[in-house]
Amino acid sequence: MEPAKRILLNTLAQYTRAVLTTCMSLYSVRLVLKVLGSTDYGIYTLIAGVVAMLGFVTNAMVVTTQRHLSYSFGQQGIGLLLVLAFACAKGPLFAHVLTIPMARTDVASWIYTATTGMMFLSFMEAPFKALFIARENIVYISIVEVTDGIIRLLLIVLLLQNASDALYTYSNLMLGIWFVRFLMFSLWPMFHYPECSPRHFLQDLDKKLISTLSGFARWTTYSMGCVIARNQGLNILLNRCFMSTVLCASYGIAQQVVGGAQIISTSLLNAMNPQIMQAEGAGNRQLMLHKAEQESRISSAMLAAIFIPIIVAMEPILQMWLGTVPPKAAFLCRCLLFAQIIDQSTYGLHTANQAIGHIRNYTLLMYTPKLAFLPLAWIIHLAGGGVNAMMGLFLAIELVVALMRIPYLHRHGGLEISAFSLSMFPRVIIIIVLQGALSLGLCAICVQPLQTLAAVSISILCGMVLMWAVVLNNHERARMLDILRRRKA
Repeated sequence: MEPAKRILLNTLAQYTRAVLTTCMSLYSVRLVLKVLGSTDYGIYTLIAGVVAMLGFVTNAMVVTTQRHLSYSFGQQGIGLLLVLAFACAKGPLFAHVLTIPMARTDVASWIYTATTGMMFLSFMEAPFKALFIARENIVYISIVEVTDGIIRLLLIVLLLQNASDALYTYSNLMLGIWFVRFLMFSLWPMFHYPECSPRHFLQDLDKKLISTLSGFARWTTYSMGCVIARNQGLNILLNRCFMSTVLCASYGIAQQVVGGAQIISTSLLNAMNPQIMQAEGAGNRQLMLHKAEQESRISSAMLAAIFIPIIVAMEPILQMWLGTVPPKAAFLCRCLLFAQIIDQSTYGLHTANQAIGHIRNYTLLMYTPKLAFLPLAWIIHLAGGGVNAMMGLFLAIELVVALMRIPYLHRHGGLEISAFSLSMFPRVIIIIVLQGALSLGLCAICVQPLQTLAAVSISILCGMVLMWAVVLNNHERARMLDILRRRKA
């Protein structure tokens, strides 16, 4: 297949997969919450919530190792060690950390075991997924993940309604689906790609390359580990501090909302990141920094244009989606979505640093504060603070980390702080303020669910117009018009 056609096919497959899997995932949450109830859904979210974040770990491993698949198979050993660590931690966690109703302890124990199995399967899957990406076979990945979503939805609809213990049945279904997914990713390449053969693995070992990749993977693993520990640690804190699995259900719903929203930011980054890498690879540091500023400005403004109306209308949106909304779900959703906007405001500089190659110090400086959130949140609880105070700390740390990228890139990449700040922050703040005022005004006059959806849609469209007028500069607008003219021609 010609390269241009392959790029087009892979792009269409990627976006189709993203839309379909997100819609199916969000609808599945409604069904599961209805069948399980807030308490059992909270138990599952608390114990198995780490599985929801395994996609980030797997993606990090895929990005790190897709250039050398032999090393990637060594990740199975890492997965086995983590499984053993989780098995050893099971007793202390249930005895001293997690707060679970006595009547559901046995089921919760099995969920923990099933979750551990899912985690191992996800690590086993990572090198095969990396191989498909290296072979530019995005279509097969899309087929597997859409099939995975369809199977989940069908099994939930067909089996959960008649289950004697819905929570136990649900955990078994999820483990079975992960196993089927692993078979789909692993069996096909074993017959079609020679990289998967054991003989090729032994012949292709390169100790020097493995050492280099190990160093990069170590810091990638640390950064993702900090994010996962922070996110799932917050879930445990909510359970431990407030003795409520219902609150854990609210947090789980918030994570589902953010997971769907991240498709937007991921799509933007996939489109812009290669240009930053290419500019640095060509030795054009100024162009690279300009592209990084452009990515930060456009992506954060677009997220604000889309997220602000959703944040304003969060209660009615959750009501339409879920029917019965657990307490604090809307508040937690708002906080996590706003955290996404904050992080995106300087994320182009994160990509710029990756292009430059200063991995170790950057990772320690930017990700350790995220991990430090957990002990600081515990101190807030001991001082009498509640969920609102914890999430205030969450947002504050996200803001500090986002701003720290600016002086770091000034020192290590030559970024001009004033030029970046003046080009970036005033425009994004204008979008946030105007979108907030418009969304509040429109939602205030809405009394019916369809009216709310119409108000949100109008606000997002207005936000896109504001982006064109305020966020893009003259050169960027002219370039976009030129692209549109060429397509019409």
